[in-house]
Amino acid sequence: MFVLLLILFSLTATIPLQASIIKAVVYPQGAMITQSKKISLAKGTNDIEWGSFAAAVQRESLRVELPSGARVLDWELTQERHIEEQNPERQKLEAQLEDKRQKLQEIADKQWINSQRESYLSQIQKASTTTPAKTEAASTIQTPVQWQGMVSFVNDELSKIISERRQLANAQQDLQKEMTRIQQQIFDLNNTPSYSKQKLNISIESLKAQDAEILVSYFDPNASWQPEYQISAESSGNGLKLVYAAMVRQSTAEEWKSVALTLSTARVTTGTTPPELTPWWVREFTAPVAVQNNLSFRAAKSTMSSNAAMVLEESDAMKDAAAPAAFAPVVAEQKTNFAEFKLPGKLTVPQDGAEHRFIIAELPLQAEFSYKIVPELSHEAYLQAKVKNTSDFTLLPGRTQLYNGDHFAGRGFMKIVQPSESFDLNLGVDSSIKVERKRISEKIEQTGFIGDNRRTNFSYEITLTNLKKTPQSIVVIERLPISQHEKIKVELQKPRDLKPDEDGKLNWKLTLQPAEKKTIELSYWVEWPKKMQVQGL
Repeated sequence: MFVLLLILFSLTATIPLQASIIKAVVYPQGAMITQSKKISLAKGTNDIEWGSFAAAVQRESLRVELPSGARVLDWELTQERHIEEQNPERQKLEAQLEDKRQKLQEIADKQWINSQRESYLSQIQKASTTTPAKTEAASTIQTPVQWQGMVSFVNDELSKIISERRQLANAQQDLQKEMTRIQQQIFDLNNTPSYSKQKLNISIESLKAQDAEILVSYFDPNASWQPEYQISAESSGNGLKLVYAAMVRQSTAEEWKSVALTLSTARVTTGTTPPELTPWWVREFTAPVAVQNNLSFRAAKSTMSSNAAMVLEESDAMKDAAAPAAFAPVVAEQKTNFAEFKLPGKLTVPQDGAEHRFIIAELPLQAEFSYKIVPELSHEAYLQAKVKNTSDFTLLPGRTQLYNGDHFAGRGFMKIVQPSESFDLNLGVDSSIKVERKRISEKIEQTGFIGDNRRTNFSYEITLTNLKKTPQSIVVIERLPISQHEKIKVELQKPRDLKPDEDGKLNWKLTLQPAEKKTIELSYWVEWPKKMQVQGL
């Protein structure tokens, strides 16, 4: 009998299992999470209770990896509904609330006593200042010394009451705030949350008894990552530093503690099948028919929370004082239709749903800097940079923090930039380039053979000064009016060597030497028939 039971146990064994997360591949929407556990498999069929998963995990995304000599017969996800027990501190909070109520009542009692004291003092003050009746004895009339002592007594007592009233009011306000806080905590405890989880059971057949590491991977949509860039232009030279960072967030069922983290640009939720065109029918109109629109759209949700730092555990090489002072590199791999960034070390990402920052790369780049000036709209010089992506990294769309030297220039947004592709950056205002624009004249005169035309002459001077110690490239943009009528004529007088583009814009490309000042002259006239009403001037 014992031998028979032993044989039956070797054929089927139920093994409870608590796995740990060892790897996570995070996509722009969702993550593929891998759990691992080493167990002893018996020969024959092994029924394994793997553990709990979030309700959002789908069976179709599950993948089980086994060593040779073992195979998966089946797996099953079953729903479980959990109700969290009330916090045992509820009675403690209620006792604290009752204590605050008692103290609040004591304050009310003291306030009532003070009001009675104040009323009594008012009566004394009134009696001491009332003229005695003729029938009263002369002994009841107070002397000046007595009167002064009475007034001093009343004033001192009233001052004490006012001071105590202020203290009681502050204490009452503090107690009410504390009571509100405690009541909110009790309210939160009364609203007992419930949540759903899924339990995974795996049936494994093994050809022999063996110690095995089992890996279970699954897709959870409650995670994401997006790039963020910090770009700093050097105060001198053409250097530019780009810090390529990843903002990772996850609100899955478990904390990712000391896991291998990979960031992928693949979009796994967009589907794998390309769309198909349906026939486009054109027919004679008959009558309007109500058509039901069955398309549904899902609004994309994004949460930005706090900018906490991701925890990176030091490897033995990093702890070794003799090792060179260099950060471990991120391994970038270009797949068929997406890219992956394998982050070094083991990372911990809390399940708080907040963004956690990690550095993908620090890229030194070269840029061509120039200043864009639009004097008609602003007397400021805006620094711009044309940058070439000389790295092997694809710069994905993401937020940017821009710095000009040590000064914060502002925020922006980076479009996708492939390796060897160029992109433009706006680095804000630089006061080292001084800009002035003066209107010299705006004269109206009569023209034509008999003075039947009217002409307005416009004349401006733009003065630029380079206060930097190095030459600077500058682009100045002005504009001319554009005629939309054949009898309205516009003619540029100065400069003669420039022609406006189709939008009427004039572009000067200049190089200012250190401490150099240069003046640009702009003059033009607009002429139209005297009897015509012109709009726009």
